[in-house]
Formats: sequence, C-alpha cells, structure tokens
Amino acid sequence: MPFGSRAYCWDMSRENVQLVQSWFERWNRGVRDFAEDEVDPDVQVISRLRSEPFLGREGLREWFQEIDEQFQEWEVVGDEWRDAGERVVVLGQVRLRGKESGVAFSQPTGWLFELKGGRLFRVRNFVSPEEALEAAGLRT
Repeated sequence: MPFGSRAYCWDMSRENVQLVQSWFERWNRGVRDFAEDEVDPDVQVISRLRSEPFLGREGLREWFQEIDEQFQEWEVVGDEWRDAGERVVVLGQVRLRGKESGVAFSQPTGWLFELKGGRLFRVRNFVSPEEALEAAGLRT
C-alpha cells in the first residue's frame, strides 16, 4: 500500500506537497522524465549512491538510469510529507529488488526536495528520515 496512508502537517503548502507526491506516483509507474516546466535548468540530485551530484536535466536522467541499471524493481513510498517553504521533506521508505541478485529489501529513508517557483531545483536522499528533517531544519 504505497500511497494508502499519508500523514500531513497542516501548516504546509499543499501545492508543493502535491507536486512532489505526483512525482513519486509517476516514478512508481515507471515514468522517469519531467516536463520542461517542472525542472529548473540547474537541477541537482544529491544521491547516497554517488559522491558527486547529478547536474542539469541530463544529470536527472542519468540518476534515474543509474537506479534502473542497479535495481530490477524500485518503489518510493512517502508516509509523511512536510512543507518547509520552498522545500518538501518526505519521510518513508524505498523498496528495491537487486537486478543481479534478485534480493528484495525495504529501507527507511528521507528525501528533501527543494523547489524554485514550483520547479524542481534540488533533491537529496538520506539514509534516515531524521537526517532529512535535520537538513530541512525541522525536528521530529
């Protein structure tokens, strides 16, 4: 039940949260691209899987490609969505199945999405939900 239970903080901007939720839903359906008006030209993806950020629209595509190359299946699950102005923190888990090993696992995680004018500017993923809250200046 990936999107069955969502906890919301009432002081958040529903528009930003709904935008990020729509991206999660699309990614889980296998849609890995963004419309031109959804992404800042200088978009950055800061991933645990790589020491250097992925940069620009091409970097965003490369990020998805790298995930798809490593994992036969992957699903991002948002359990709690918090707004922090132009940032959205998502607390949840990632469910993965290794492409070569076939081993499936689920891991708690957190994401910090930074938006500029309603467009994705930066996304960072974290080993734990607490790290994502800390990065956004929020407390649990």
